[in-house]
Order: sequence, then C-alpha cells, then structure tokens
Amino acid sequence: MRKLQLKYWLEPAGSHGVWGLDDYHFLPFLFGAAQLSPLTRPRPLTIHNKDYVEEFKDKYFYYGCIDFINTVKTGAESLRWHSPMLDDISGVKTWKKIEEGMIKMYKAEVLNKLPVVQHFMFGNILPCPAGVTPVYIESENDSDHVHHGHSHGHTDEDDSCCQDAVHSTYGDCCGIKVPSAIAASAMERKKNHNLIPFD
Repeated sequence: MRKLQLKYWLEPAGSHGVWGLDDYHFLPFLFGAAQLSPLTRPRPLTIHNKDYVEEFKDKYFYYGCIDFINTVKTGAESLRWHSPMLDDISGVKTWKKIEEGMIKMYKAEVLNKLPVVQHFMFGNILPCPAGVTPVYIESENDSDHVHHGHSHGHTDEDDSCCQDAVHSTYGDCCGIKVPSAIAASAMERKKNHNLIPFD
C-alpha cells in the first residue's frame, strides 16, 4: 500500500489533516496497539525517540507506522507539530488503554461514517444493515445518474467520475483536491517544483 502511495501520490479521502492518525491507515495503528497491549515495555512515550522507532519499526506495526509518518511528513522534527493526535496518544500510560481508545475511535471514525462504510463489501461475514438503499449500477444505455447527492455525467470516451459533475463541492466519492503529505514531501525534494503540488 505504501509503495502505491509513494509512487502515485495518492490523495487522502476524507482527510482530517494533522488532526488524524494518518491520512491512509487506521487499522495498522489499532493492530499495532493490540500487538503491544500485553507489554509493559517499551512504553508509548518511546515513539518520540528515534532510536526506539528505528529498533522496533520492523517488529511492531505501531512503530512501523510512526517511522513511515516521520519519513513522509517534512518540515517538522516532532510528532507534536505534524501529528498532534499521535503525540497526544503517546501520553497514555499503557498500550492496553491505547488499544481500547483505538477501538472506540475506529467505531466512531470508520464504522459510523457513511462515506467510508458505503464502500465495504457486504456479505455473510459483514451483513448489510436493514434499510440501506441498493447501489445504482449504471447500464450501457445510461449517460447520467445521480450519485451521492450530485450528478455525474459520463461519456463513452470518459470513464472519470467527476469530469462533468454538477455540484458545488466534491463528494467523498470523487476524491478531494488536496495534495497528500506524500505528494507535498516529494515535490519539496524536487528542485523545480510547482508551488501548488496538484497543478
């Protein structure tokens, strides 16, 4: 996943900016906290120590995520500046408490958000809740349809979701026209880069 993000500068969907864990990943933090929850050492505060992160990044998911964020986010030396939520979480005394908090946050920020769960594949393991309207499947004869409260115009030549969209803002289904931290850091490393990375 990270290789795809770095290669194609994928934009985050529904980004909270610095006020989120990571623009792309939540579960590695949850799994990482669960992996560390039975341990008393290393303590959560050690995510600020580069030596600890370097030592544990290949052993524990959580430290691997911290290492990736530190690599991608540029301009600031500290999690406090580029990832304040992770900085706040590191003040919790035990990994068990962090795991419990991550589960609550996953329910609130992922499972309870329609723009996220609308893309889940429902079936026997994860049944679709009652009362959910069926997905509109475009037939070959359709040229336009309404999608998430805004119209999408499609032509034979164009498969793009939003080229002819008629709406004043971008729906979550269409992506957000904001550069990712990955794109911004890659552009910063270039000598002759555009001032606006998505131009």
